[in-house]
Amino acid sequence: MAEILRSLNREWSAIAGSPSARRALTRWSSTHPVLSSATDLDAVLDLGFDPNDGPEVRRALAAVAPTDHLAARTLLQGLLGGLCNLAHHVGRDDEAVDDIIRLAWERIRTYPPSRPGSVSANVLLDVRKRYRREQDKARRQIAACVATEVPSAEDQFVSRIFFEELM
Repeated sequence: MAEILRSLNREWSAIAGSPSARRALTRWSSTHPVLSSATDLDAVLDLGFDPNDGPEVRRALAAVAPTDHLAARTLLQGLLGGLCNLAHHVGRDDEAVDDIIRLAWERIRTYPPSRPGSVSANVLLDVRKRYRREQDKARRQIAACVATEVPSAEDQFVSRIFFEELM
């Protein structure tokens, strides 16, 4: 498991049942009744997996997430499984999980409340597109550096000697 996942899960264990988390849940429940049956943030995650209430739970968290760090963190925790799966499928290295989670955090904190459709699907698709754009940009930059790199005199000499030996 990637270190970021261990760290996020440790952090979650510390905050999920905390007094500040319960106060935040009370605040959210006043404007989003779908959350009112949850007693703590772990219960919010459980509600998020309910086929009937899950989409509305994630929509409520996404609505609050741009201005509430804890709501954003709760939504991120609920999406970790999908984000790990995404990192496994599109990632080319061990840093993919870190990048995917970073992009998901940015998307969650800037999620437009009026956006239609599934919050989970939208976040995952947006993260996937942005990750691929970043990877493509990095590859183009590397290719540009390699293309403009002039070989040293030593490299040119070794290449010429090698070529002559082949002949």
